[in-house]
Amino acid sequence: MDDVLGDNPLAGWDNPSTTVRANVREFEDSFEIEVAAPGFAKDAFSVNIADNTLIIKGHAASPDADARAGKTAGEKASEGRYTRREFHTADFERSFSLPKNTTRDGVSARYDNGILTVTVPKHEPEKVVRKVEIA
Repeated sequence: MDDVLGDNPLAGWDNPSTTVRANVREFEDSFEIEVAAPGFAKDAFSVNIADNTLIIKGHAASPDADARAGKTAGEKASEGRYTRREFHTADFERSFSLPKNTTRDGVSARYDNGILTVTVPKHEPEKVVRKVEIA
């Protein structure tokens, strides 16, 4: 489901399959999208723009990531074993329709304290003035 920046601040809240929540703030010169994604590595995210859509994806490490990283059973045992595991991360994808007054140039992202923040600059729409000759 696409969320629209600026038109409906609660867009996406009615979609129970959404695994991450987002805040969208509008400033005079930009939009800022904050995605709550604790437990992810910075390189687990991708931010892309296709047509008029901003697409944010996160890839969570799978439980067997240790095995793929070459850790042995002995190394895992020395780190302890979970008897209860309530933290949960999962792959996610969120998409946002960009308004016409945004520019794709200068889009930036940062990840800090479990929040991925994407900034999308605005631009002034070109005012086309056409002179009409009077016959």
